[in-house]
Amino acid sequence: MKLSSPLLLLSMFVSLAITIPTSSEFVTNKGITTGENHRVPPRSMETQYIRFPPNLVFPTTLVEGMLEEIIQRLKSFLSWEMFDFVQFRYAINVLKEKVEYMRSIVHEYRQFDTIIGQKFKYTQNMFRMMVDAAELMDFYTAQYTVEQALIFKTIQLNAQLLILHDSCGMPNTSLPGFTQTVARVKQSLNYWREVFNNVTENSPALLLVFSSEYTKASRTILVLQSHVKGGD
Repeated sequence: MKLSSPLLLLSMFVSLAITIPTSSEFVTNKGITTGENHRVPPRSMETQYIRFPPNLVFPTTLVEGMLEEIIQRLKSFLSWEMFDFVQFRYAINVLKEKVEYMRSIVHEYRQFDTIIGQKFKYTQNMFRMMVDAAELMDFYTAQYTVEQALIFKTIQLNAQLLILHDSCGMPNTSLPGFTQTVARVKQSLNYWREVFNNVTENSPALLLVFSSEYTKASRTILVLQSHVKGGD
């Protein structure tokens, strides 16, 4: 996949820095070679943090830009028409690598301000939430019953509500139509609950799933409403 310019720039920067010997240690693409010609296998990005040379400095604006790029990529799968979970699942592995890479940088360095930490935490939580939602939506995508269809819609809504947040996870009241959108989604959610409760024979298992997703959406909407002037 073609990397965008900020990520490519940082990748080149890191690649150049890693080739510089630190003490008696050399880092290669096959692992770490010490002065005694002992080779240490490279560590997996999936399970451990990447170790960077102590003199390597990442510009704050570059790191923040990379996080913003990941967030916007995640949001590209979201619209008020749908959460395109099918296409999202194709991109999960690449997105996971990017999130893990940023986790290594943020963990290794302490020069970043609180905004960077907050933005990374939200990026990580957003990614995990979308992964979980995609798995559940895939399970209920058949929609054989009214209950399953309503569960699908509610899970999707929880993902779509991410649209209304900024890159730090705060309600983005500057979005056009923010107040009207919050009111509309609340109305839809309450209507779905009414329909679900009127189903003659509710499966206990489906009721549990719907209640969980409904509660999650209700709490998010409550927070969003608290940022609406005159909201209740």
